[in-house]
Amino acid sequence: KTRKEINSKKIGLIGHSEGGIIAPIVAAKNKDIAYIVLLAGSGIPGDELLLEQTELIGKAAELSENELTENHKSNTKVYSILKTEKNPEEAKKQLIPIMQAGFDKLPADQKPSTEEINAILAEQLNAITSPWFIHFISYNPALILKEVKCPVLVLNGEKDIQVPSKSNTQAIKTALEKGGNKKVTVVEFPNMNHLFQECKICNVEEYETLEQTFSPIVLKQISDWITLQIK
Repeated sequence: KTRKEINSKKIGLIGHSEGGIIAPIVAAKNKDIAYIVLLAGSGIPGDELLLEQTELIGKAAELSENELTENHKSNTKVYSILKTEKNPEEAKKQLIPIMQAGFDKLPADQKPSTEEINAILAEQLNAITSPWFIHFISYNPALILKEVKCPVLVLNGEKDIQVPSKSNTQAIKTALEKGGNKKVTVVEFPNMNHLFQECKICNVEEYETLEQTFSPIVLKQISDWITLQIK
């Protein structure tokens, strides 16, 4: 805003993943934001997003239907406790048996030592009882998206297994339109992952093996759209 060569009335925000949650918060509260671009941004509540993400990552790892079902059940219990129990220490007491059960089911030759299990549990418990994580699973992006009035470009990769495209782009579009925003463009890119790389296997492990850092097709979509907004 302080730079003379910049038109301060045409400054926008681009947010990827969690940044795609933050950009609408800023735009809803600051009318100086001219437009926002959401790259793999989420439109569904955090706990729902993580449940869907875990299932897709599990399928990519070729887990059995039974394993996927058990993971869904235990994660649902974990998120419910975290959302309702306000005392972190009490939450940890309730969470330990659920998380311990995962280790109990492992074959003896795959089971870590008691000391290793305790260390892993302590680290996991500290992570999921952190203020950020509890806020994330409780947050519903749709509520703030309804308040965004500036033009919005919503982009996602069809093969994204971290922020699944169909459920999130539709939720974002619906929330924006409910708020009366008619300046919404949604584009889904085939064969692209969460990082907007053209992928082959399209799992998380593949990210670092792909030479492409960010698809030029997506970059052109972004630049063409922004050019229209700042005319």
